[in-house]
Amino acid sequence: MSYGKYLLIWVWLIALLAAGTFISILPISKTHAVLLILFISSIKAALVILFYMHMKFERLIPLWAVAIFPFFLLGLASLLIFSGIVFGEPPPASGDASVPAFHLTDETGRPFESGRLKGKVWVADFIFTSCAGSCPQITERMRSLQGRLPAAVQLVSISVDPARDTPTALAGYAKRAGAEPGRWHFLTGSAAAIESLVRGGFRLSYAEGEGPGEPITHSVRFALVDQQGRIRGSYDSTDQKAVDHLLKDAGQLVH
Repeated sequence: MSYGKYLLIWVWLIALLAAGTFISILPISKTHAVLLILFISSIKAALVILFYMHMKFERLIPLWAVAIFPFFLLGLASLLIFSGIVFGEPPPASGDASVPAFHLTDETGRPFESGRLKGKVWVADFIFTSCAGSCPQITERMRSLQGRLPAAVQLVSISVDPARDTPTALAGYAKRAGAEPGRWHFLTGSAAAIESLVRGGFRLSYAEGEGPGEPITHSVRFALVDQQGRIRGSYDSTDQKAVDHLLKDAGQLVH
């Protein structure tokens, strides 16, 4: 039997093997990476089984069906991933959910407790100063909100890289962002406190990198909090329509 006609199958197997290695360096959480690798492994196993069945029952399973099978599964996976069904962010807290009490440190090095925001409407985002991905865009959108929201609305940027984001680093970042002192606060704290607040309080995604060179994955959403500390909405900072909706909702809370 000539193996030349089965070259495409072997190319697929090699490509899927390489994909598993590539996923390990993607800027996604460890859990998501494991799930993706398991999914690709299942495709490889199914491909091998179909290949074997084709060799045994060539008339029942033509080669083209074996070759197209991975395309079908990868297409289905892409649909699920990009629609948020499989690896989408958990539903953000809203409505009756409240921000838990927290004790952090602001960019001036002073303690910053949640009580300082009591009775005020505020918008939170989640960034880190060395981020070269989504954070610059998030911060630029927050700077725009600073100019468009009523002056009574406070802004809070919470660092998801507290190990490196010292008050001094945050102060420099705030200055570069054009933050209004006393209104736009930049907070840091212990890793445990940050994780508890982001994941447990706001119910947004957050995963630390496994090593010094690995990225941090975090939510790109804004959270709107009312005067009683209730989370009134979560808005995609990369979507201008969602940001406009945030402006409207915040304005209604103030007036």
